[in-house]
Amino acid sequence: MYLTFSRVLFYTSLLGLILFAGCAADPQWHDGDRGHGRGETQTLSCASDSNAYRHCDVDGRLLKARLRERRSVSKCEYGSSWGWSRHGIWVDKGCRADFDVLVD
Repeated sequence: MYLTFSRVLFYTSLLGLILFAGCAADPQWHDGDRGHGRGETQTLSCASDSNAYRHCDVDGRLLKARLRERRSVSKCEYGSSWGWSRHGIWVDKGCRADFDVLVD
């Protein structure tokens, strides 16, 4: 196999896309006006394997959450492929990410 300019460009672009996809984050806290000034911030990893719904529990009551770092090529959009309840984070549609959570 010969490396042509077009192949090098293709593989470089593909690598860049993979690296960029893993770095996208949503810095906004999703809190529903709860959790101001109390609780402990933790990092929680949660993964939707095979595009399936998954719930990842936290110890205590979750007060607010935000996406810290996406680890999948699939999008992680709040309300569509990830969200939270007072018991933990849920992910769906292939979203895999680390989340900052404030737990009481």
